Amino acid sequence: MNEKRAIQLGWDEVCDIVSAEIEEILGLHISCGVNIVEAVAWAVVFEGCRLPLPGLCQLLQITQATPEDWAITLPCDGERDVNDIGMELAEKLIGRHLCLTWEQHLITEDSLWLVGVTDICKPRFDSDGVSLSNDMVQALVDIADYLRRQKDRGGG
Repeated sequence: MNEKRAIQLGWDEVCDIVSAEIEEILGLHISCGVNIVEAVAWAVVFEGCRLPLPGLCQLLQITQATPEDWAITLPCDGERDVNDIGMELAEKLIGRHLCLTWEQHLITEDSLWLVGVTDICKPRFDSDGVSLSNDMVQALVDIADYLRRQKDRGGG
């Protein structure tokens, strides 16, 4: 299904999502806040710590960042660690966490709006390791439910 919609994420929720993704990917628990720049840009700012460059590179790799994202995200002053990540990488982490893509974002004082949202079907795996899309899994569940109802009615 290609449903398009808008989703509002409060900045606390944005920070929680980014922190959860960093913890899952790197094994680091990082508290963070958000820095909004005149409703045109935003960044996730790490509170009380800095992220080493190899960890930053690992986040970029896992999120399949574009060369442009790498250029924007990597520090240009030779630093070996960073105290924040820009909205490009943060949005990739949000998309990964929520299994969503979107066409645009809107930055407000209290939240981030994701506009034109589309779900991404994550594959599921059966006991033999065969990948099944969420749509296929749901179709199989629907068929099984139908057959069970038919059997209960004595029709099968």
